[in-house]
Amino acid sequence: MPETSLLRAQRSAGTARIAFKRRGDKTVIDDLFQSGCMKARFPRVFCNSAEAVLINTSGGLTGGDRIGSEVTWGAGTTASVTSQAAERVYKASADVAEVATHLTVADDALGLWLPQETIFFDGGAIRRTTRADVAPGGRLLATESLVFGRRAMGEVVETGLVSDGWRIRFAGKLVFADRFAIDGPVGDALRRPAIAGGGLAVATLLYVGLDAEVRLSTWRDLTGGLSSEAACSRIGPVLVARLVGETGDRLRRDLQFLLTEVLASFAGAGDVSLPPVSLPRVWAC
Repeated sequence: MPETSLLRAQRSAGTARIAFKRRGDKTVIDDLFQSGCMKARFPRVFCNSAEAVLINTSGGLTGGDRIGSEVTWGAGTTASVTSQAAERVYKASADVAEVATHLTVADDALGLWLPQETIFFDGGAIRRTTRADVAPGGRLLATESLVFGRRAMGEVVETGLVSDGWRIRFAGKLVFADRFAIDGPVGDALRRPAIAGGGLAVATLLYVGLDAEVRLSTWRDLTGGLSSEAACSRIGPVLVARLVGETGDRLRRDLQFLLTEVLASFAGAGDVSLPPVSLPRVWAC
């Protein structure tokens, strides 16, 4: 059969765009667009904040897939956006899966970008980029995590391509740019003491806001009590916590604890303008 007559491998593509606005004391949906494999669902919440759950209906990512998410928190809103379950990056026969996220937070808004972990399988290839634009009076709490095989399932990751990048602008100025990337011998790289020291799971937790310096000591106390290796630092209006877990399960438990405590700290700070916020319920599943 001539090569030109062979069917090309089917690839997944999808986009989800969500915008929140304030109506009275409540945060509600202002705009919603979804296409392809990306869908959004909105669980009922019993407070004035809102919650969105993103779903990749393709069941995972492989080389050549393209998905994107855009979330806008309007002035005065508080809402969390998470994923239905852990994303999976399967072995790629060719090309790279592309994941693009753009977050925009207006003044007096609290944006919570809290997807569950991404599980990376041997031979996978993913390039993920998260961009955020935060207004001078806005606040953003965001996390992304990667698990390189599940030890309980006997999965071992030795090769692949992973690129995970952040670019954050605050008040129009670039204040944070970072990329974690391994191309080829993933297993060897993770075993290096300067990278993961043999850990199988890594996570980044970011907070952006004018009160970053005030929150630094609390974050350091919290990260110091985790079972995973963790450290926290401040770069201008950005707090950055890095976690390296021995396994994905251990990292997830630490992230659940850390996020729960950080979210509770907003109410503890006495900010009466914020409705109660908690970790999305899907994280407990």
